[in-house]
Amino acid sequence: MSGWIKLHRKLLDWEWYSKPVVKSVFIHGLLRANHKDGKWQGKDIKRGSFISSVDKLSSELGHSRQEIRTALKHLKSTNELTTLGCSQHTVFIVVNYENYQEATSQLTNEQQTVNHQSTTNKNVKNDNNDNKVVKDKATECNIDWQDLKDYFNKTMPNKNVSVINDKRKKHIRALLKSTGKDIDTLKAHIDNAAESTSGFWKEWREGNVDQNGKHWQPQGFDFYMRESTFIKSLED
Repeated sequence: MSGWIKLHRKLLDWEWYSKPVVKSVFIHGLLRANHKDGKWQGKDIKRGSFISSVDKLSSELGHSRQEIRTALKHLKSTNELTTLGCSQHTVFIVVNYENYQEATSQLTNEQQTVNHQSTTNKNVKNDNNDNKVVKDKATECNIDWQDLKDYFNKTMPNKNVSVINDKRKKHIRALLKSTGKDIDTLKAHIDNAAESTSGFWKEWREGNVDQNGKHWQPQGFDFYMRESTFIKSLED
C-alpha cells in the first residue's frame, strides 16, 4: 500500500460524521479503494472499488459484523457506498470516488458546489443502474454454496441444512434477483433470524406449543429462504 487519499474539511458537516462505525467504514473504504482500474481473480475491479467482505471488514476495523452491516446499510441509504457480490467476497464501490479524490490540487467552493450537484444528479441515475446490475448479476455470479451452508449451520440454532441442491440454488438465485440483494444481505437476514428477540422470530427459531397443545417445530432452511420471510427480516 502506498500513496494517499484526500479528505475535505466538509467531511465535518457530513450527516454520518458523528457515527463512529459509519465514519470508520467509509474512510476505510476510501483507503482500500483502487486508485486505478485493476483485476482480481478474473474480475474487473474499477477505480473507486475494492474487494472485501463483512467478516473481513469486521476483522480489519474491530467492529462486530452487525455493526458493519448497520454501517453499510446507512452508507447505502445515502448513496455513499454500494456493493456487488454473490459469494464470501463482495465488490464494494465508493459511489462518489471521483468527486472525493479529484486529481486537481484544490477546489473552490463554487467548483465544489457544481461538482456536488452534478455528481448528485449522476448518482441518482448510477444508483438505478447499480441496482439493475445487482439484479442482473445475482443469477450469473458464482455463489459459494458451501460457504452459505456452513454459515447457516454455525449461525442458526436447532436446525441444520445438509445439502443445497439444484432446486434450492435456483430458488436462492431467484430470491436475490427479485429483491436486488446479495449474499451479504442474505447472511445478515440469517443473523437477524438467529439473534432477534422478537416474539415471532423466537417462535420460528425455537418452536412453540399453542393453546391446544399442538407443537410447532422450529423452522428450517427453506422457510428462511422464502421471499416473504426475507422481506420481513429486511424490514424488521
